[in-house]
Amino acid sequence: MSNYSLTAIIDSNIFNNLDEFSDELSLCHALEIRYDLFSDQSIWPELSSIIRKKFPMMELIGTIRFESDGGSYPNKLNEQRLELWQQILHDSHKLNWVDIECEYFEDIMMINNFSKNKPVKIILSKHNFNKMTCESDLEFMVNTARQMNTDGLKLATTAKSEKDEFTLYSLILNHSRDFLNFSFFSMTKEYQRTRVLSALICDSHSFVYGYLDKACAPGQFKISQLNKILDNAQIKHPEGYEALDDYVLDDLNNTIKEFS
Repeated sequence: MSNYSLTAIIDSNIFNNLDEFSDELSLCHALEIRYDLFSDQSIWPELSSIIRKKFPMMELIGTIRFESDGGSYPNKLNEQRLELWQQILHDSHKLNWVDIECEYFEDIMMINNFSKNKPVKIILSKHNFNKMTCESDLEFMVNTARQMNTDGLKLATTAKSEKDEFTLYSLILNHSRDFLNFSFFSMTKEYQRTRVLSALICDSHSFVYGYLDKACAPGQFKISQLNKILDNAQIKHPEGYEALDDYVLDDLNNTIKEFS
């Protein structure tokens, strides 16, 4: 059994045309409901129940992504966001996970309180669209997630060099086993392979995010492409990142080219 889940982003367009995307959705194991990409907030509290009825076996992640992390929800409205989470996490909600940005880790206690009758697991996340996050900051985020006892950690950064790429792999090999779910990858076309390889070398479970209609972040693969790439990638879990030599990376690059 694989240690990753193909995860499709659900926005308002996908939600309104689920039948059109049924073939690709059948490849998925998880769905991320991006509430910030639904302009009508009145339907937010019922979205997870509606989607659960359609896809009863899927893991459901709920996200209200702030603008600073690539979303559409204004950072200045954090208090209102907490009120929205309270509405979403009512007793009949169907979410398995909630994604909260690292800077707002203090909100986790509120989220846990809102969902106390039907607990959710927490993913602490950080997106850096401008540069590779430095090692000390990455370690700080890992330690913060540990201290907050979160089940998941998602770090999306911008690798600029092979050194950055191997920093990413090293962190995965050193820390992913400490979490129920661990996702760490680069949001660049040049290092797009990190979206695949990071899941294959992870010592825990990993959500592998892809799109159905249009990419929500740089370097994302279409779900159908991602499925073929992961099925055909000949990667064995390395003992250390030194085992990820040029031969391994070239082979993965060729697989990606074949199915992209």
